[in-house]
Amino acid sequence: MEEGSGRKPDENRKGRRDERLAPQPEEEDYAAENEEQINLFSRVMANALGQRTRVPAEPPAMFRTEKHQDIRMWLLSCTDYFGRNSWRLENEAQRIPYSISRMDMKEVPPFGLTYRRQMSREIGYTRQEGYEFWHVLAEQALRRFGPTHEAEKSLREKGSVKYRGDVAKFLMEMDNLNIHARVTGIAERKMIEDELPVKELRRLSDREYVDDGEWLEGVRTVTRADEDFKERRDLRGGGPCGVT
Repeated sequence: MEEGSGRKPDENRKGRRDERLAPQPEEEDYAAENEEQINLFSRVMANALGQRTRVPAEPPAMFRTEKHQDIRMWLLSCTDYFGRNSWRLENEAQRIPYSISRMDMKEVPPFGLTYRRQMSREIGYTRQEGYEFWHVLAEQALRRFGPTHEAEKSLREKGSVKYRGDVAKFLMEMDNLNIHARVTGIAERKMIEDELPVKELRRLSDREYVDDGEWLEGVRTVTRADEDFKERRDLRGGGPCGVT
């Protein structure tokens, strides 16, 4: 019996579970925990999707020491490929063999083969310190395949040639210097166009040209026609400033 009550304790309530509702957590705590879980899920999904949605860069073209190829641009394309495919070529130990594999050994002297053997210290080859670093490969390639001092000099001189009213002489000077400078394509067109009068450039833009040879002939024809007109005008006494 309970003291002072005169009643026996309710034995049926012994060991029964407390079915009262547990107090709800504070709203701020619940929101913070929920936000943390959402952020974690977002990071995991972004990571997973990132691996699937990366667009790989185009591999660098095979280097064959052809006239239109510039070793500096080729090395730059390799660097761009590495930067955009870093999950495939994670370190320089992987990048150097890959770059050498993009050199055509039929066209390129045994530069790549010798470099790799010296880097890996194959039998009969002395290991060269630093050959495992990309910047060393780039320096060695530039020394072997880069423009010579004579080519650099010709390129600077070609950039200083001016058109002074004689297109035949102008194009001949540009062509002579190009023996060593070896500028082709858009780069050569740009160097010539920078020296031509605007009127000639407008006439050149009126049609399309199959190749550089046809374009150069167009430059010669259009510019020479204007030179002939000025000569006839001067012979008639019109002077250099106007037409009679």
